[in-house]
Amino acid sequence: MANTFFSIIVPVYNRSKLVGETLDSILAQSFEEFEVLVVDDESTDDSLEVLRDYAKRDNRVKVIALSENQGRCAARNAGIKAAKGNWICHLDSDDFYYNNHLQTFYDLIQEFPSQKAFASEQTWDKKSKEYNKEKLKQDLVELSIEDFIESNPISANQLCYHNSLKMLWSEENIPISEDWLFHKLLSLKSTILKKNILTTDVRIHDERSLDTTSLDNFIYWNRYAAGKFIEFNSEDKDKVNDRVWSYITLLSANIYLTNGYKWKGFKLLLQSLLSLHTYKNALLYKGILKLFIPKRI
Repeated sequence: MANTFFSIIVPVYNRSKLVGETLDSILAQSFEEFEVLVVDDESTDDSLEVLRDYAKRDNRVKVIALSENQGRCAARNAGIKAAKGNWICHLDSDDFYYNNHLQTFYDLIQEFPSQKAFASEQTWDKKSKEYNKEKLKQDLVELSIEDFIESNPISANQLCYHNSLKMLWSEENIPISEDWLFHKLLSLKSTILKKNILTTDVRIHDERSLDTTSLDNFIYWNRYAAGKFIEFNSEDKDKVNDRVWSYITLLSANIYLTNGYKWKGFKLLLQSLLSLHTYKNALLYKGILKLFIPKRI
């Protein structure tokens, strides 16, 4: 087997019809010094058989089969713990790498040897994203915790980081917003140097977990993830944590209000007023307007 420079972690649960194309995109990489750790989270379809078939055909593919369903964060952690590469990459089991993905990171690592985390750009269903922040349109930008307080400008698929950072997915039970929590925690250890070059794609389909989640669950887990970050970041309460709490509370209030749940939104708006940062955020005033504007049908 070739040398293992990158370890690519792919959590898999009931993706037998999609994961083959995902693995094909990895095996087609122009940079070949990698291993793929596909972690089956006790799928109930024939995903495990598909994975084992790929492992027979290419010895860079290594299959880890969990004995019980634990969620994708636990599956990712199982892969990270078994990784032999110094550099960790992630890919969801229904998404793709373009064939320049690993080569792009390898080149960045050679150019910036002291940097411990990198990111690239992605498409959504082969379509480019439009950015609201001018910073993200630049060819090369350095992302810090400041960039993750009120947004999540990258996905896990776009990320590559050094194993010496000792990063695990800290809350294995989180099904939503786990990547936002992960990125915030990572940015406390290292900035993320992002190259504006397309290397990965998110496949849009009806079974995406985010699209099958209720509004209440979406808000609950986003607030839960923000709360966990605040717990972990206990040494920096005043500078960052209060802003994180204020933003996620205002965001949740606005989501409820936009969808016509005025009482739930109103209660969160009131909670947000406990933070001085709230009064500087346009979401407060948007939320107040939504309280008095009837929902359009």
